[in-house]
Amino acid sequence: MFASKMRQRVINSKVQSPTKEYHDSCIETDVDEKLSRSRPRPTSSKPLSSKIKDLLQNIDFLLFTFLFLLSAFTRLYQIGKLGKVTWDESHFGKFGAFYINHTYYHDVHPPLAKMLIGLAEHIAGHNGTFGFKGNYPPYVNYSLMRIQVAFYSMLIVPFSYIICKNLGMSRKASFLGALFVAFENALCVISRFILLDSYLLLFTCMVLLSFTGFRVSGKPFSRKWWLWLILTGVSLGLVVSTKYVGLFSIGMVGLFTISELFNELSKPDFTYKNLFNHFIARAIGLIFVPLVIYLISFHFHFTLLYKTGTGAIRMPIDFQLGLSGNELDLQASEVAYGSNITLAGYNSDPEMLMINANKGIYPKNNLHQRITLFRNRNANNHFIVLPPLTDNITKVDNYVHDGGLIRLKSSIFNKTIHYIQHNTNTLESKELALTNPQALLKDSKYRPPSKETADDVFKIIYSNTDSKLNKLAIKPGRTHFCLYHVNRKCILVAKSEVIKNWGRNQHRLICDENIKCGAPKTKWIVYGHKNKELDKFVTKDAKDTLSLQKHLKGKYWVATSVFRLLNIRYVKWLLKYTLLVTRMNIKSNNNLIPDRNKYNKIESEPLDWPFLTSPMRMNGWGAKDTKYYLIGNPIVWWSSTLVCLFTPLIAILLYIVYKRNSKNSTTSKTSLLKTNPHFVMLNSLWNFGVDTCASSTARKTSSYTSNIGSFRTNKNKVTLIYSNGDEMISSLKKEHPDEQNYSQTNYITPQFSNDPSFIHPGSSTFKNIQAQALTNIDTTQFDEENIPQAKKQFFDSPATHPQSSYHSDTLSPMREIETLTSPEIKAIDNNGIQSFSKASRLRKRIDKISKLKGINILIVGYFIHYLPFLFMGRVMYLHHYLPSLYFAVLALAYFIDYYSRRYLSKRMQIVNFVFWVAIATFAFILFSPLTFGYNKDIKLLKYRLWKSTWNIYEDVHKM
Repeated sequence: MFASKMRQRVINSKVQSPTKEYHDSCIETDVDEKLSRSRPRPTSSKPLSSKIKDLLQNIDFLLFTFLFLLSAFTRLYQIGKLGKVTWDESHFGKFGAFYINHTYYHDVHPPLAKMLIGLAEHIAGHNGTFGFKGNYPPYVNYSLMRIQVAFYSMLIVPFSYIICKNLGMSRKASFLGALFVAFENALCVISRFILLDSYLLLFTCMVLLSFTGFRVSGKPFSRKWWLWLILTGVSLGLVVSTKYVGLFSIGMVGLFTISELFNELSKPDFTYKNLFNHFIARAIGLIFVPLVIYLISFHFHFTLLYKTGTGAIRMPIDFQLGLSGNELDLQASEVAYGSNITLAGYNSDPEMLMINANKGIYPKNNLHQRITLFRNRNANNHFIVLPPLTDNITKVDNYVHDGGLIRLKSSIFNKTIHYIQHNTNTLESKELALTNPQALLKDSKYRPPSKETADDVFKIIYSNTDSKLNKLAIKPGRTHFCLYHVNRKCILVAKSEVIKNWGRNQHRLICDENIKCGAPKTKWIVYGHKNKELDKFVTKDAKDTLSLQKHLKGKYWVATSVFRLLNIRYVKWLLKYTLLVTRMNIKSNNNLIPDRNKYNKIESEPLDWPFLTSPMRMNGWGAKDTKYYLIGNPIVWWSSTLVCLFTPLIAILLYIVYKRNSKNSTTSKTSLLKTNPHFVMLNSLWNFGVDTCASSTARKTSSYTSNIGSFRTNKNKVTLIYSNGDEMISSLKKEHPDEQNYSQTNYITPQFSNDPSFIHPGSSTFKNIQAQALTNIDTTQFDEENIPQAKKQFFDSPATHPQSSYHSDTLSPMREIETLTSPEIKAIDNNGIQSFSKASRLRKRIDKISKLKGINILIVGYFIHYLPFLFMGRVMYLHHYLPSLYFAVLALAYFIDYYSRRYLSKRMQIVNFVFWVAIATFAFILFSPLTFGYNKDIKLLKYRLWKSTWNIYEDVHKM
């Protein structure tokens, strides 16, 4: 009684003030909230709903913990069984040791994951002396190293559960998706060794986790929204700092970000300022933050590797001079006549190119040996500096200065570098040659040389930026100079062009008359310097110009090194060499071309990966060897491939059916797909409303008013409000004269334009239809059988119903129709009316399509991570497919969940999920000996040859 009186009091208060600015918000008064304030509080400490909520949260936590423990078992069981360096452990284990020894190296991958491997080796007590070849010595705790690497892969399984929940999957389907990841044999076996794949897979998983969390994070620009946005940027930075395939993750996120920005254009509250704010926020989170993470990873890379090493030669001379122990600081400090030097181009290429004497001759001239540029150091790079016209050295300390004349004589072939004039003006005519003057005497055109006419005399022209060096003799590595040919008046230039045939992929060296000293690729340095007479005068002044070593001696060297990032000069230096190393890495990666003439049993083709045609032996296959086989769970692998291949085909088919039937939308009112306005309007509302606000926690109630009516949203309800109720009633009577009671009709009729183009998202009429779907709507919980009949009533005046309101423009009565809970949005025909039964069937068809929207990020992620490999020329292995496989496995779980809830009863859904768990577990256990390591004769392991191309028993795989 008290509750009914209180409710009536609130209703009367609303009726008595119809002119109040109720239309500004169209907010329904929360009567239950007011009633709850006047009721006595319950005696229990927590209401039942709160206890149930806590229980559900605890279930999620328990499932998360169980999945982590299950993942730990599948990744760690017998992880130290094989005490031998396996597959690419020989590379990445050695790279990790470089960070312990602080010696600079070069590799094709970014440094982050290799630094983490170095950290794992440091924690395991490795001293950096083992070269990761053969068997592990007793002092190397390789098991602890592998456990630390596997830990990153262990996190993928529980994170997958959260990702599935973010995508709107049910709890049991999310659990199933995580189980698929846990029982995927390929993901397990690749995680058991010291490789980069565990880090790559985790960071890829984190990208998907943070981005799906961002998309359901609620109100834009809220704290939660910013948190997930920044976490997405951090994850992108981590994955691209691990391997360059992380660029595919950036492409995936970028594609959906562009789509979201376009969706902003169709929102009812669209403004250019709001669009600009969204763009700037995403630019900060998804572009700036990943770049900062990438730079920081290279900062620590350069900081840790402060000693010269095998990879130093690939870096510019300025970088090498900053490495501790570089050989240039241990050589004679100035070049003199008689010195044996190596000449290298200064900034001639991402890697230094050195003048190289070749034994072979030019194809068009059999008198001259080739002179080219080569990036590898060898004896052919050594030249003796001689004065003009003579080989006699009168003074030991006769140093070479700016303007000095020199000749360069190969110490191997005892010939000088000549410029031979040709009649043509081609690059070949400007090449230099290695020639013996005695051989030139056979040429009738040859004349005895003088200083001015000799073809092997070059003039030194300094081009230093440091004026102090211009007054000194040539200093190895520090003095930049040009080589000017005195007779031909040309400058030596290092060309980037590669001579593929007779040049053996070396670079071209020419002498160009049309270029000036100081132009790009005209500067040279002395890279190597030997002079027995001057070595005794050497003052060894080896300096660490970057002063990196002192940062590693302190207890807080990490914090100290980070402070260097506040130095603008250092940041410029870091940017310069980060870009340089990135270019070198990508170039080296592209040079990993497979040799088709050689048979390699571990290589594979991208077209084989989705069908698991060519699994890979990871080590020796002898009877006594502990054998590991990179093979996936066939059930999960093949099923996920089918889902990824057929889902786009289904979407294309539905689109074709819609396009074919949309032309006939005015001829049939009974066909679901022939009512174009229904299909497109609801689909558009979903795209531009639910997709961007589906789990928003922003406003509890909001409303939008147009000249046709209003959409009002309150919690999980969407209310349509129409003006001009008389017109709707008359239209109803005209269309359905047999209907008697229009106040309780099952029809709704807004007077839309007869132009079908109004349903287009970009049309002006569509922009008048303003809607927004609200918070935390699980769109998968509604079935047609459970939908109650809608409460649809028309009221003639605001006094007849407590929820009526006034139009903000005309102050005419608004006719309100109570809607179903979202996403049961009414289908509205632009030509007339649509019955609720038809709308329900249409809603089911539209909902069928819209629910599949959740799988789009998984399918797009799969193809973005897979398709680029089809166009790569580099050597490839099966493990390159694993990031794509991860998306495919989650897509399989989503697909099973969707069709189970749509076509199966709750009991059969449970049976279906148990069935998938059983067959995935069975396949995992069947192939687990090859995952955990099998040390017996492989022929004893029967029933594993499911495809004839598998080389489990016999070596049948061929390229």
